[in-house]
Amino acid sequence: ADVVDTMRVQLSQQGLNTNEINDFVDYWKDRIPEQPYVRLTWFNTDQMNELAPLSITPKPTTTIRVFLDMAGFDKPFVMPAQHFSAPERKGFTAVEWGGLSLSKLY
Repeated sequence: ADVVDTMRVQLSQQGLNTNEINDFVDYWKDRIPEQPYVRLTWFNTDQMNELAPLSITPKPTTTIRVFLDMAGFDKPFVMPAQHFSAPERKGFTAVEWGGLSLSKLY
C-alpha cells in the first residue's frame, strides 16, 4: 500500500526533482506488482555507469541515473535498507530513469 509514497521519498533522496518524480511515478504506478509485499531495489549512477555506460554530448556537469528493480512477493521478507545520496545539481544536468518490474517471485 505504501509503494508509491516510498518511491517518491526514495527518488527525492536520489536527487530527482518534483517533475521527474511525477513522470517516474506516472509511468511505473500501473506496473507495481499486485502482491501484498513489494521489493524496491535501486541502482544508482555509479552502478548504472558500470552496467550500462552512457555518453552524452555535450557532457553534462551533473548526471543522475536511477534504475528500479521491483518485484512482488506473497510473504514478508527482511532485507537491508538502501541508503541514498543526491548529487548537487550544477549546470547542465542529465537525468535518466528506468526500471524492471517482476509480477511475482517465490
